[in-house]
Amino acid sequence: MGLFGRRTTGPQAVLHPALGSEQAAAALPAAQRGDVQALQQAYGQVDLQDRTLVLQVLMDALPAGRGEAWVQDEPDRALAWAALGMQRARQASDARGGDVAENTSSGQVLDFTQGMSDARKALLRSIDLDDRDPGPWYPLLLTDYAGSHGDVVQDLADLRRRSPFDVEGLRLGLDLLGEKWFGERGEARELAEQVVAEAPDGSEAHVVTAFVLRDEWFYTARFEGDAKRATATLMERSSVALLHEALDRSVRSPAHRPTESTALVRNHFAHVCSLAGSYAEREQFEALGGTVTEWPWALYGDPVKGYVKASRG
Repeated sequence: MGLFGRRTTGPQAVLHPALGSEQAAAALPAAQRGDVQALQQAYGQVDLQDRTLVLQVLMDALPAGRGEAWVQDEPDRALAWAALGMQRARQASDARGGDVAENTSSGQVLDFTQGMSDARKALLRSIDLDDRDPGPWYPLLLTDYAGSHGDVVQDLADLRRRSPFDVEGLRLGLDLLGEKWFGERGEARELAEQVVAEAPDGSEAHVVTAFVLRDEWFYTARFEGDAKRATATLMERSSVALLHEALDRSVRSPAHRPTESTALVRNHFAHVCSLAGSYAEREQFEALGGTVTEWPWALYGDPVKGYVKASRG
């Protein structure tokens, strides 16, 4: 799944990696052709704060099975183990399929659980070899969907010690700590408030406010079956004020500097602003200029169609 986006300019939406840094863009062709030496060199030049998203794109592009071969060739290479772990996690997700639990067989669940366990071992090996790189921590959190509340708390704490404002890691951790997975009511919001208190002005980590507001809206609408109350709560003045404060302290702030995550962050803000009926949605859509990221718009099936519908109000 490409996280860096599609552009809706022109008559047809075209998949577009939109990698912001020169080093990251240079690594993508190497990944596509399976040239792990060139990939390793280019990835090593990517800023640490950008590695989580960059690693996802590169591993999506790496040919199937290349991670296994790479580990065999270079068993002490951290990035090789990260590649193997991410490819195993993808295989496990594919084995389970995307259907609801009631329509998933015990065999699919077993394959998913075992596959995620194998992925976790490979990713932990990568981290043991190089614990400075935040890249493998996001896929490690992915394996926690087959784990426990304790796994989530531990992995998220470890990630935050190394990369406290990693946007994708925080998004995934907050999702896992939501009521629909392993968390208690209010647990995800408490963590988001802690992140907001610690994050400096200009940090894109302030988008966690949007993550939590949307997750609470989704839970109330889908799992409690009260879409009307969910929307009314999100549109309350206090919720919109929190959202605008997050915008002011992140992408609107004079201290903000674009990163590899900026398009993703603006897509999340645009989505939640549109749900909340905030005037700020237009501002975010204009800043995006048609750049669509898979999330959050994949919630509606086709991301491009979901984005276009929301952007037209």
